[in-house]
Amino acid sequence: MNRNPLRFVLSLLVLLTVTCAVMLLFFSRPEGRSTSISQVVNDVKKGDVAKISYSPEEGVAITILYRDGHRTSSNREPNKSIAEYLLSQGVPQDKLPAIEVRQPSPSSSLLPTLGLLLGAGLIFALGFGLGRGSGDGKQRG
Repeated sequence: MNRNPLRFVLSLLVLLTVTCAVMLLFFSRPEGRSTSISQVVNDVKKGDVAKISYSPEEGVAITILYRDGHRTSSNREPNKSIAEYLLSQGVPQDKLPAIEVRQPSPSSSLLPTLGLLLGAGLIFALGFGLGRGSGDGKQRG
């Protein structure tokens, strides 16, 4: 069997590029603006923040919804709840915004696994197809 390794490597590179592009498209954060946590504290003290939300599966990332309707993102302290952190920074209890802890959706934990399985399946199918089609067309016997 006469295999063409260059064709196989190029096919793998194309597949890897497409897989990376799809993963970036689906798993990147949608918020473009980011604000420092100290600015968030100042905005909370002024009463400009309506709600802070986060999901435990997102690590320290938080989403801030302002009273005027715009959103931004920031990072909270890793070992404190956002409410504890705001209080420790001098935010009065009556100025604390609503804090929402978003529960992870069942499909969000399956998406990375499905992406990996799809990528592995495509690589296998591509390798199998190239292996079968790499002969020189002559039947040996």
